[in-house]
Amino acid sequence: MEPQVLSIPGPPILSDFRRAALAGKIGATDVQASLIFYVALHKQATALEQAALKRLLLGDLEPDAHHEDPKAAGSEKKAVYYISPRRSTISPWSSKATNIVHVCGYQGIVKHKLYDRMTEELSPHPPDLHAMFAEHAPAPAKSIPLYDHGVDRARELLSQANTELGLALDPSEIEYLVEAYDPGGPLGRNPYDVELFMIVDGETKGRTLFELIRSTHAANPQSVISAYSDNAAVIAGSAGSHLAADPATKEWTQTEGTVHYIVKVETHNHPTAVSPYPGSATGSGGEIRDEGSVGRGSKPKMGLSGFAVSELLIPGFIQPWERSMGKPAHIASGLDIMIDAPLGSSYFNNEFGRPCLAGFFRTLLTVTDDGQQEMWGYHKPIMLAGGVGTVRPELALKKSDGITPGAYTVILGGPAMLIGLGGSAASSVSSGSSTADIDFASVQRGNAEVQRRVQQVIDACTAMGVASPIKLIHDVGGGGLANALPELVHDAGYGATFELREIDNADHGMSPMQIWCCKAQERYVVVVAPEDLPVLKKIADRERCGYSVVDKQLTYQQAEKSD
Repeated sequence: MEPQVLSIPGPPILSDFRRAALAGKIGATDVQASLIFYVALHKQATALEQAALKRLLLGDLEPDAHHEDPKAAGSEKKAVYYISPRRSTISPWSSKATNIVHVCGYQGIVKHKLYDRMTEELSPHPPDLHAMFAEHAPAPAKSIPLYDHGVDRARELLSQANTELGLALDPSEIEYLVEAYDPGGPLGRNPYDVELFMIVDGETKGRTLFELIRSTHAANPQSVISAYSDNAAVIAGSAGSHLAADPATKEWTQTEGTVHYIVKVETHNHPTAVSPYPGSATGSGGEIRDEGSVGRGSKPKMGLSGFAVSELLIPGFIQPWERSMGKPAHIASGLDIMIDAPLGSSYFNNEFGRPCLAGFFRTLLTVTDDGQQEMWGYHKPIMLAGGVGTVRPELALKKSDGITPGAYTVILGGPAMLIGLGGSAASSVSSGSSTADIDFASVQRGNAEVQRRVQQVIDACTAMGVASPIKLIHDVGGGGLANALPELVHDAGYGATFELREIDNADHGMSPMQIWCCKAQERYVVVVAPEDLPVLKKIADRERCGYSVVDKQLTYQQAEKSD
């Protein structure tokens, strides 16, 4: 049954300054913008319920007085555009607003959605409300017909899938897969798209680049509790205290003891190049999750963010040394990145509740002339996210000795969405060489409020010390659940069977590949003993944090997924 949709005109959203700036940018004489709220209902809302919804959405604000019918007389010189959510995505604002409405007792509301090109669509026509709110049948897994047309075409078809799916496979990896799925090979069948996102050849290598990176720790291991073995490094701390609510009395208390420190730095370059604000926001969000998922649970404390781009080329202020070398149409300019990206990073840090106290910014474009002139610079920008946190010594290391067969694997946080597909692979492709569709699909949206709720659950669990119901924890980052869940059960020393349709998702029409591989933000995966599952559920319900129980761990080391 189609949901009934209530349309509520909203207030204007642009200040006079923003209107003038936007009008000048697009060559218009004026720009007007206002919100329209679309609310999907289970049933017809009464007049009283509609009035309550308007009060919740508008507060003391009035609908935009300039909100006119685009077809009215005199409107032929006006261009009207509607900005609406991309299919299978929900804006962070919508998630929060829906939750508020539900908490206020209006459970009849299904969802309401509020243009960022990553999560929204721009159209001269009103949004298709049926498509916006429709529930779709689950999509099946897609088989890649490598050998339906003979062995000779297998490489060509796999290379085509590599481009279409944005897998970033190199020629040696394509050759490995062709041999693995060959009718006479170890698998002997056509691959499914979901499999191609998680390929490991299993061969033991000699000295690797990662071993070279780790050699600094091997040479100087003093005061290092763990490095290169968890989501962040742990450094031996000193005497201090942990502030937390006592699990028994519910009173906030200071617990004296040693405080170990967590340090982490990573980059989020490709998403920031494609869409600076959400790319930078989710870069900080991912680093925060790493800080919160060390050992059996930890606490992010302060952050930093840094940016490096090529020339800024500020209009009216171009410097003598600056050069323009152009850019792909769907990649942001250095100036746009430096205007929007720091705002995205600070937004996520602030809304999550962790201050961002340090950072840097630089530009670089240099010309070399070794017989052939080349320009080198940060055409693919650097977005660096880092931070410092704390962890209790008794929870600082990941251990499998307390995990027994029958333990549950639980996903904490927001739902799966049709966003962030192939994010890590897209980042491995040379800047500008992938398609706009792949680049857009690879970027996530950030919802710091949802991530904060998970952190509150982690905090409540770590306050129990060694009695914490969380036996193991990992964040969901690059590769989505396809990376996080196998990594979790591997660290536990067991295997698992994952039921994909048990995973909470925003669009029930998502395919197995989309559910398994999407990098929807604000999610963590944990291992919980059967007797502790009710405790974890109670804490999550209290913090209004979503969760999905997706399997019981098995006694053999093999990961399976079913649909």
